[in-house]
Amino acid sequence: NLDIVRLQEVAFHSCPIIESCYHLLANVGSNKKGTAILIRHGLEYSRLLLEPDGRLISIDVKCFTFTNIYDPLGKQVKNERNNFLRQTVPAYSVTTRLPFVLMGDFNCVDDIQ
Repeated sequence: NLDIVRLQEVAFHSCPIIESCYHLLANVGSNKKGTAILIRHGLEYSRLLLEPDGRLISIDVKCFTFTNIYDPLGKQVKNERNNFLRQTVPAYSVTTRLPFVLMGDFNCVDDIQ
């Protein structure tokens, strides 16, 4: 009985088993590591936004904007991860006047020790 489910590392655009209960909104980039949001049938949504690399998907449901992210992983992409969190995510958040709910896989460790 979940209303909204968010997924990361998604590599598919459709799945009949999932789609029997949910609208599957997937954003799969060329790297095959995308994001998705599942919306329970009967729950209305609007304003679907997709980031070109597949790492962000955003929708409006009732009086909230739900944004799901999959942040780059690894030391070699630390700058890419920082740019994504400091530039890309805020650029999408300013497109709404609704309360903004950010969910996802941030792949961040503040201090490993």
